[in-house]
Amino acid sequence: MTREETKVLLKAISTAYPNYKIEDLKETINLWHLMLGDFEYKDCSLSLQKYIMSDTSGFAPSISHIASGIHDIKEIISDEFPTETEAWDLVDKALSNGNYHAQEEYDKLPELIKKTVGSANMIKMWAQVDREELETVVQSNFMRSYRENVKRAKTINRMPTEIKNQIEQKNQELLESHV
Repeated sequence: MTREETKVLLKAISTAYPNYKIEDLKETINLWHLMLGDFEYKDCSLSLQKYIMSDTSGFAPSISHIASGIHDIKEIISDEFPTETEAWDLVDKALSNGNYHAQEEYDKLPELIKKTVGSANMIKMWAQVDREELETVVQSNFMRSYRENVKRAKTINRMPTEIKNQIEQKNQELLESHV
């Protein structure tokens, strides 16, 4: 979002919330642009619309309300994270061919599910587990771990790009140190 678009967004907020008074326009524009500059204006505008239509407090949105709204909308639209049940169904399908083709089955899984499973060796091991134990213990443990991984991924997705890059760099360093 450009500085000009930031001004338009703040003008819309002032119009929707007549009690919202900006003390120092230049500083306010600078801060909002710094915090929301990585987002597209269209996304910020949609988030503001969502806020205006759903908030009952009567208070103007903060930067975090706009950013959070953008992430909420994108998560719903993108369907980036399968539900726990959907994720387990993908793993269960991989297990049906996991005795002999564990690596291929593991490679087909989405990244977050791979992270939760751990490795192709786990696919092979789980493929050999008794069905009753698989459908209770293994499934339950997988779903709990997957839920935590989704929560962490959503938290990271909501962070500014610079922080996400630092996290990715640190993760890459950790991976390289274990090779």
